[in-house]
Amino acid sequence: MYKYAVKRILLMIPTLIGVGLLVFAMMRMIPGDVCEIRLGGTGLMVDKEQIDICRENLGLNQSMTKQF
Repeated sequence: MYKYAVKRILLMIPTLIGVGLLVFAMMRMIPGDVCEIRLGGTGLMVDKEQIDICRENLGLNQSMTKQF
């Protein structure tokens, strides 16, 4: 029973990493820019400065490894 529990816990680690990578990749494949979609849904005109602030707040201006 102990071996089974340890095996399952050890298999959970690569599974969680794989799911995290899959979700991250899927979020990067969304058409359009996340900030433009978020700010554009308000119905107001959005300027480049507001989009840049949104990207900075969400960390989208950092490298891919830091984003993950």
